[in-house]
Amino acid sequence: MAPPNEVTEYCKKTLEIIMPHRGYHFAPTHAIQDDSPSENIVAMYQATHTYGVYR
Repeated sequence: MAPPNEVTEYCKKTLEIIMPHRGYHFAPTHAIQDDSPSENIVAMYQATHTYGVYR
């Protein structure tokens, strides 16, 4: 499993790709596996709140 800082970077890069098209919906749906570290889930949501905001 990737450490939380890598999760943050991956989410940031994903947002940089999808945000210019507007109307994105950043949601993991059922893709969060039961063995996902809690720290990574928190890192994903924090990255979305930090980098996924239109200014």
